[in-house]
Parts: sequence; C-alpha cells; structure tokens
Amino acid sequence: MVKQKNIATSVYNKNRQDSFKKNTAWMMFGNTYYAVCQWMVLVTLARLGGAEDVGVFMLALSITGPIVLFFEFGMRTILATDVKNEKDYSAYFVARIAASLSGFIICLIIALLYGSSLFWIIMIIGLSKTTESFSQMYYGYALQQQNHKRISISLVMRGTASTIILMLVYLMTKDITVSAIAYTASWLITLILYDRNNVTEKLHLLDKDTIKNAWLVILSGFPLGTTALLGVLGLYIPRYFLERTHGIADLGIFSSMAYFITVGNIVVYALGQAIMPALARNHANGEKEKFRKIVLFTFGLVCIIDVIGISAAYLIGKPVLDIMYGPEFSAHANVLPFVAIAAAITYLANIIGYAINAKRIFMAQAPAQLIIVIVSILGAWYYVPLYGLNGAAYVLILSSVTMFMSFLGVYFIYRKR
Repeated sequence: MVKQKNIATSVYNKNRQDSFKKNTAWMMFGNTYYAVCQWMVLVTLARLGGAEDVGVFMLALSITGPIVLFFEFGMRTILATDVKNEKDYSAYFVARIAASLSGFIICLIIALLYGSSLFWIIMIIGLSKTTESFSQMYYGYALQQQNHKRISISLVMRGTASTIILMLVYLMTKDITVSAIAYTASWLITLILYDRNNVTEKLHLLDKDTIKNAWLVILSGFPLGTTALLGVLGLYIPRYFLERTHGIADLGIFSSMAYFITVGNIVVYALGQAIMPALARNHANGEKEKFRKIVLFTFGLVCIIDVIGISAAYLIGKPVLDIMYGPEFSAHANVLPFVAIAAAITYLANIIGYAINAKRIFMAQAPAQLIIVIVSILGAWYYVPLYGLNGAAYVLILSSVTMFMSFLGVYFIYRKR
C-alpha cells in the first residue's frame, strides 16, 4: 500500500513537472513571438518612414503605457491567484471597466495637452493599451485554469495581426495615425473573437454586491498597480526628457536602440521562470547553500549573455542598426554600446529580483523602485539636455546600477529570512 502511494506521488510530481515545462514553453514562445512582432513594427516605421514616425509612435506608447499599466491594478495576478473564486466575473468586469475608463480619460487629457499634432495618435494608442488591459484580465482567467496555451495563442494572433495590418496600411498611406487605427482595431478584434472566450461565466445584473466586490478588487490591486508603475518608469523617464529637449526624431532613434533591452530580457525572463520554483523550494526548506549556488550559477550564465551583447554592440552595432533601421539610425551607433551596458546590468538586477521574489519579499521592493525613479529623474534632468542621445543612455546605465544596488541591498537585508 505504501509502495503504491509512493508510486502515485511520484507520477503526480512528474506530471506536475511536465505540465510546468509545457506551460513555461508556451509562455516563452508566445512572449518571444509577440516581442519580435512589436520589434517588426518599429523596423517597418523606421525603414518606410523614418526616425520621426518611430518617435511619434514611441512617444504615444511611452505616455499611455505606464498610465494603463497602473490602472490594470495587477488584475491578471489577482485573477490568477483567486483559486477559490472569491469574486465573480461580474465584479472583475465592472472593476476592469471603471479602471480602464479612468486610465483612458487621463490619456485623453494628456493628449489634449500635447495639442492637435499628437492628439489623435496618443488617443488611439491609449485606446489600444486600454484594449490590452481587457486582454490581460482574460489572461488572468487562463492562468487560473493553468491554460497557458490560450495566452500564447492570443499573443501570436495579436502580434501577427497588428504587425501585418500596420505594415500594409503604413505602406499604402505613409500615415502613422491611420496605421495606428488599424493596429488598434486588430487588438480589439482579437479581444472580441478570442480572448473573452477564456471566461464561460455570464455577466449578471449590476447590484450592490457586485459594486462592492469591484471596489474591493480595485483596492487590492492598487499596490500592485503602483509597484508596476514604479517598475517601468525608470525606462521611460529618459525618453520624456529626450523628446522635450531634443525632439521627436531623437526619441525615435533612442527608443529603437532601447528595444534591444526588451529582446534580450526574453532570455533572462526564461531563466528566471526556470529557477524560480527551485529557489522557492530551497528557501522553504531552509537550503540556503543550494539557493545561493543556483543564484550564482544563473548570474554566471547572464554574465556570458552580457559579454556577448556588449561585444556585439561594439563590434557589429553599426551594420546591425543599418540593416534593421537604416542609415538615419546607424549614424548614432556610438550610443548602442552604452545601451548594451545598461541592459547587462539590468539583466543581473533582474536575477536578484527573481531571488527576492522566491523569498516572497514583496513590500520592500516598492521603496527600492521609488529610489530608481528618483535617480532616473535627477539623471535625466542633468544628462539629457547636455548630451542628448548619449545622455539618455547614461541615464539608463545610472538607473540600472541603482536597480542592481537597491535589489542587492534588499537581498542582503533579508538574507536570513
């Protein structure tokens, strides 16, 4: 009987490991494919238009992205962990509508402040990010059901449709605003035809309990939204200063180079997802030496990636930029190595972040991220007006070093936990 129980436990653990590997593979594939598709959007705008159109598109994303991210209130995470279904679909849906509407109104106000030349593109991209916030909610349901495949398929559909449609429309019209409308429409179609099918539960009539539960969802998500906002601002702050002081074209050039950080982070994300379960088990079992060895081993792997990335930026950065974006961008290839250095430090900081998360140290991360934002603002205020593109890259390095030191500080302060 005991032997049969041990066999059953062994089979269960193996099936769970296989399921985890499949889910990780699906998420890795979907996120990689989607990131490449978004990169192709930048390549299309750069090759067919130029740095100014890339700058317009990236300014709209840089403005609306953090706002919508905050108003997502971490609903994807809340839903994924609501395994007891403490709140019904109607409460989440009402919370999502209220939060998304609030975020879109703020995007609209900022668009009005930028004036007629940028109003429509900011508003349209704001609408696309708002649409994405609903998709994120439905992804939460898919995660709750351990159905990572649906998320991956959605990312492939959304990435493929938006990239191809934007390419075709931009090729025909050379109008960034019209192209953004087509881009947004493809996201909306994916949401309506596919993403919402993650939920089989029906909406019921709005009542006091639904409104109360929706408010509780928003309150519980506020800290998650704040943390997410602080987490991305360090990347966007140099862009705001660059656009204000040196113009939209320089923003386009810098954003195109900075996207290499996102592409490289896919590999680091995969490593992080791979080590997190093992780190969490080691921490729970008090196996500090095993925990430390995994972190150091992963650090070593990331250092190899960093050396390759920085070397490539120095040795072949100019021809790569010329092939991908064109001569207008490759003329500033001297900036790319600095971006690569910032990326290298950021990747190492992210590994420390995974170690901190494995120890379930969450609240202490918010002050660390606030420090990063403050340093980024001060650095951008000083360096960007003086040095332009190079200055923006210096700020990225400064922010990444601050991130590394802050996370390292949190790790050692709580090392006995």
